Amino acid sequence: MAAEETPPHMLGPPVEFVAKGGSDSENQANLIQARQSMGIVPAKEVLADAMWRRSNRILLDYTRESVAVRFEIDGVWHPLNPLDRERGDMMLAVLKKITNLNIADRRSKQTGQFAASLNATKITCNFTSQGTKTGERVVIELIPKKRPSISNFEKLGMRERLIEKFKELANQKPGLFVASAPPNRGGLSTTWQSMIGSTDRFMYDCLGIEEASHREAEIENVDVLTYDATQGESTMTLLEGIMLKQPDVLVIPEIADKASLDTVLELIQTENLRIFTSVRAKDSAEAILRLLMLKPDAKQFAEALQCVVNSRLIRKLCSACRQPYQPPPQLLQKLGIPAGKINVLYRQYQPPPPDPENPQQEEPPPCQSCRGMGYRGQTAICEVVVPDDGLRQAIVKRPQLEALRQTAKQAGNHALQEEGILLVAQGVTSINELQRVMK
Repeated sequence: MAAEETPPHMLGPPVEFVAKGGSDSENQANLIQARQSMGIVPAKEVLADAMWRRSNRILLDYTRESVAVRFEIDGVWHPLNPLDRERGDMMLAVLKKITNLNIADRRSKQTGQFAASLNATKITCNFTSQGTKTGERVVIELIPKKRPSISNFEKLGMRERLIEKFKELANQKPGLFVASAPPNRGGLSTTWQSMIGSTDRFMYDCLGIEEASHREAEIENVDVLTYDATQGESTMTLLEGIMLKQPDVLVIPEIADKASLDTVLELIQTENLRIFTSVRAKDSAEAILRLLMLKPDAKQFAEALQCVVNSRLIRKLCSACRQPYQPPPQLLQKLGIPAGKINVLYRQYQPPPPDPENPQQEEPPPCQSCRGMGYRGQTAICEVVVPDDGLRQAIVKRPQLEALRQTAKQAGNHALQEEGILLVAQGVTSINELQRVMK
């Protein structure tokens, strides 16, 4: 009886919601209604569990009978126990109410935002729902109030030797510098910001050109001009006028057409500019090919290209529970690690096998650092390709993926896989994780 008399918002984990999306009076009314619904209990439970596990996205897939729940943690989706449809519907109604969305609309795409706090941790939640053939799909992005900033290659995880190589070029030589990363949340924005953050922006005048609806995070000492693609504008719209300001460096996150790339290459040749851009690609060789698909003058492009950086995010083993093991010689040989170079590798924590003589033995509690995931946080495998004469000739005469990869390797550039094996040898990550990331 006492439990039934307890208001719904007093049950479950101590999560406090903040309604958004309407006026102050509407938000207050929406929050009061949500707190009176029993759907607030599963909403608090799912959100508290996601925050405890360090999840950055929640995926809810509604089917006829149940609601599948998955958390994205360090870039990997993990399934959880599903909810029954009744509790899932009540929870969704509460989430849409505090986001000031239409609860009855289960087909249209709806987006909104709400906030929440658990103890001293505060987050903002971006909410998206969309009808599907089987029901509805909901994605909730959890954005902490204090998000760690990755503003240079050191914080990204690039090796010191590669950083020195990049800085030597970027701060001294005119030319084209390209940041690249895989598509679909592959870390391109992070790689781009790290590249610009690793240049000397205080000794030179730096100007940026961005599309108005696709702005990058603000970078100190880079003044940005925008164009509107919906009005038929492009990078070319600003390039001619921007040269009247006589910049030393141009920062252009995307070069989308031949005319813009041709102008950029001409400016490098005539004005001795350093120009930075980015492209989505699985490795540096593919990044070169994607720019060549814009059909620039191949010789001019090859001469202007100074450096291509490609990165791929990879999970780090939890330092509190990772397990050392002695690798067999065949494995070290396959990885290209000389015998005797290292004594142990590390892997994700694996619980001990059950003891047949003690069937009642309890499993050890999960690691409190990684919440039983075996991994905590991410770093980047970074590939830095600096063209030599051989690679420039390949760009002109043999612009094919494998040919560019082989020529880049012959020039002394380490491929992504080699950089990843270094992280395995250092105990930063595991072989299984490297295989997952490298496919």
